[in-house]
Amino acid sequence: MMSVRSEYPGTVCSSEKKKPKASEQRRIPVAIVILAVSIFVIGTAELLPMGLLIPIAEQYGLPVSTAGLLVTVYALGVAVGGPLLTMATGRTDRKMLLMGLLLLFVSGSLLSALAPHFTVLLAGRLLSSFAHGTLFGISIVVAGKLAPPGKEGVAISYLGTGLTLSTVLGALLSARLSAKPSDGA
Repeated sequence: MMSVRSEYPGTVCSSEKKKPKASEQRRIPVAIVILAVSIFVIGTAELLPMGLLIPIAEQYGLPVSTAGLLVTVYALGVAVGGPLLTMATGRTDRKMLLMGLLLLFVSGSLLSALAPHFTVLLAGRLLSSFAHGTLFGISIVVAGKLAPPGKEGVAISYLGTGLTLSTVLGALLSARLSAKPSDGA
């Protein structure tokens, strides 16, 4: 390796690349991938009813416009409940908060899945929505803290990828679930 004195005292320029240090080779922790998958699931769950409004309306004997409240109630829960929950849990341990938010989301989702009546389905969607905004916000903070030095942006981009994929694949999944099988299938 050929070394050349730099114009800055105490530094040397090299014509060959140095091998990166072990700390620079560190990969994104699995916990960040798990957060990205969680965001994918929550994002997909948010969008899923959009393609299922007609079957949901038929199942509960409602107009499609009433079934559309599933989307509206969820959005209101995120917009109102998210900031309130974030303020209320600001001093909570992040790991415990993440687990609690995931539990809240799963509880609301189970209530929705098992709903015997439309009002119970709405209540489940509302419960799930409260976790949404706070979970996204705290996930970004946690991903930045868990990332190796200099990889914070990459770690946060994993979360963005989870959200983006949920938007694209969630819409596809919703459309696929609402499609009626053809006579020839």
